Amino acid sequence: MLILLAVLSLTVAENAMGAKGERPPFTWSGRWEDGTGYFVDIRQSEKGYKLFRSGSDPGKLEFVAMTKDEFLYREWKPDYIHILKYESKDKIQDIWVDIEDNKVWKVDILTRKK
Repeated sequence: MLILLAVLSLTVAENAMGAKGERPPFTWSGRWEDGTGYFVDIRQSEKGYKLFRSGSDPGKLEFVAMTKDEFLYREWKPDYIHILKYESKDKIQDIWVDIEDNKVWKVDILTRKK
């Protein structure tokens, strides 16, 4: 249910943005880091997105949905939804939402590795 609501909110946000939300081209692909060793790697292929993250025993990561401003993926064990939010071409937020209690667990600020 949470995934469905998140996808619906992403779709509504995308449709509401319209021409006013235009910005220079942006890609989610690449390595995003927080400066302490934590990172998320996003790679685009013909089959979709492949995701990897650092940390002790990261669960299986699965791409869910994407708009211009948000990239949503699920981590299966532990059970989290990650919402990556665009801040600038080199900076995003990684919002961890615990699926069980539907609450934000933490927020990381990540910058694109150059």
